[in-house]
Amino acid sequence: MNGDIKTCIYSESVDENYTSQLRTSLDRHAAIHIATEANDSASLVDCLERLPISLLVVDLDPQPSSALQVMEDISNRFPALAIVALSADPEPELILSAMRAGCRQFITKPIDLQDLTKALKLLTRSATEEPRKSKRIICLIGSSGGCGVTTIAANLAIELAQLTGELCALADLQLEFGSVATYFDARPAHTIADLTNASSEIDAQIVEQAMTILPSNVAILARPENVEQAVNIDPENIASILRALAERYDSVIADVPCRFDRTSIAALEMASSVLLVLQLSVPSIRNATRVYKSLIQYGMPAEKILIVANRFTRNSPLSPRDVEEHMGAGVFAVIPNDYKTVQGALDFGRPLLNESPDSPVRKAIAQMARRLYKGDFSATPSAVQAKSKTGFLSRLLGS
Repeated sequence: MNGDIKTCIYSESVDENYTSQLRTSLDRHAAIHIATEANDSASLVDCLERLPISLLVVDLDPQPSSALQVMEDISNRFPALAIVALSADPEPELILSAMRAGCRQFITKPIDLQDLTKALKLLTRSATEEPRKSKRIICLIGSSGGCGVTTIAANLAIELAQLTGELCALADLQLEFGSVATYFDARPAHTIADLTNASSEIDAQIVEQAMTILPSNVAILARPENVEQAVNIDPENIASILRALAERYDSVIADVPCRFDRTSIAALEMASSVLLVLQLSVPSIRNATRVYKSLIQYGMPAEKILIVANRFTRNSPLSPRDVEEHMGAGVFAVIPNDYKTVQGALDFGRPLLNESPDSPVRKAIAQMARRLYKGDFSATPSAVQAKSKTGFLSRLLGS
């Protein structure tokens, strides 16, 4: 092959048939040129010193402990070298051990060409990007369940990815019953539990390995597979995860549960903006007011809390103006009601950008993304708001 990525394979196996299969799997990728191979530490160092190798592929099987030690030594000696680890064992502890030893990407065997392509793209991005911290950690929280938080979060992540041209991270912090992965019809190989249950420090490199990258340029961090795993997650790790995501991604979206437990507070304290999502109903507005006041009592500046009125209809007895008068804060965005379109997209696991790009809901979320991207946090222009109704409505909303 005439690939431009000069690659060295390291495998401690003495089975020639096994290593031949490994060569064939890697050689299928057009970008890879296998320049040399090594099966012990001394010969590997010799190869790396003599040849212009840019990628080292380390086979951890059948005995990972020895290969991990070699990989750590090589990583310390050649810090600029990109290292990919391979193993048939996808256990989180092995993956984390490999990352700690200097591996930048981990691929499960048998090698899938798409997985290899994704790993090479991430390695290229890591090599060319300057370290940065995200300007946007946006947490979304609803006034109650069923407000449409996950739908907004998923589509907002897509729109921000479109605007920035970069991957947007989307973390599902609804640990027990979150549905971010379901929204995209995705089946993540790793979840938040894989990170928080590990004994090692959570950093950007390790978190990136747990992400599931979608064609929409959104990288999701899924909730745990079962409730038992969710219960055992240490909330202190949530802040570490968001901090690590912010070091790696231009924008970070977090779908946060509507409750003030340690997990939610840990996430909200990291936020550059909080989108408080409500519906135009008396119970929803009352709950939103309680959430809003609680956030301020926790020390969050009012200007960081952006109110989003979801499922708005012109014939609703309540308007965004009523929300503003009751809560004493401007409404940042109004998203129209289009249940049929939104539910159809959800049923097929496709975002609105693909399923219905001209729908009013998609356009409203796209506009919201543009304003967040530009740092425009002002209230929605009054022209889109229905005329305020006084009298019994203000008495109905109460305090």
